[in-house]
Formats: sequence, C-alpha cells, structure tokens
Amino acid sequence: ARYGLEPSFQSCTIDWRHNDASYKSFTVVYFVLGFLVPACIVVVCYRTSAAHIRVPKPTVVRRTDMNDDFWANQESVTTMVVLIVAAFFAAWTPYAVLCLWAVFGNVASVPHLVAVLPPLFCKTASAINPFIYFFSNPRIRTDIYALLTCRCQAMGRRSCSIEEDYC
Repeated sequence: ARYGLEPSFQSCTIDWRHNDASYKSFTVVYFVLGFLVPACIVVVCYRTSAAHIRVPKPTVVRRTDMNDDFWANQESVTTMVVLIVAAFFAAWTPYAVLCLWAVFGNVASVPHLVAVLPPLFCKTASAINPFIYFFSNPRIRTDIYALLTCRCQAMGRRSCSIEEDYC
C-alpha cells in the first residue's frame, strides 16, 4: 500500500484510489483487526457491563437517597457509554465502508463528497469523547464551569483538583 493526499487535501492517508493487490490485502486485514475485532470487543464488553448494572441487587432492602443517587449515576454512566459506542461507530464506520468500497467496488464510482467526509469523521473520534462526558454528566459540567471561572474558592473548596473528586 502507498500513501497519498486525502481528497480534502488536509493530510496523507493510505491511497485507496491506487487499488492494487497490496492495498486490497492490507485493507481487508486492517478492517478485520483494526475495526471489526475492536468493535465486537467494545459491543460485547459494554453490553455485558450494562446488563450487570441493570440487574437488581437483592441486598437493597429499602430505597434511600444514597441508593437513588447510586442508580441515577448508573443510568447516567450507561447513557454515556451508549453515546461513546455510538460515536465510535459514527466516526469509523463510514471510513471502513469507503475502504471496503475501494477494495470490492469500482474506485472511480466513489463520489467526491463520499471520499471527503469519512476521513473527517475519523478525525472527530479523538475529540468527541470529552464532549460526551461534559454533556452527559452534570457534575463534570459544574466542576468544569467552576474551573474555567476560577470559582473553586467560592464553592468552599481548597483547590480545583478534579482528581480529588473523582479518584
């Protein structure tokens, strides 16, 4: 496989338009080991975790405020995990499909917009998770707002260390 400019001319990537045997074999192996296997692992692990979280605990006899907070937090975590998994698939699936299209289809038939958007989606993958954390967890929003506005002292905290609160 060789490298070339992306259709958006922003960076270099594997040149999927040069569709020779080495590109095809590289792409199929990378699709399986770099996308399909990790995606299956993510789905199985998060599904198992979510199922474990949702199983009622027989040791809880009566509802208390602490139990309500615990389960509300578990639902928040489950929502956050679902969003993270969905973001992973939204970011990487279009590019995987584009690469497979180049391997098994006609490279010349790939529209320019379809060639430009998937690499841009991939680039968002590394930046989207912090936004998911921010929007799905009210405590993180409050602490980041306090950190950005230097209001930790006014909140009665001796410092703005997030590690103290979350670790």
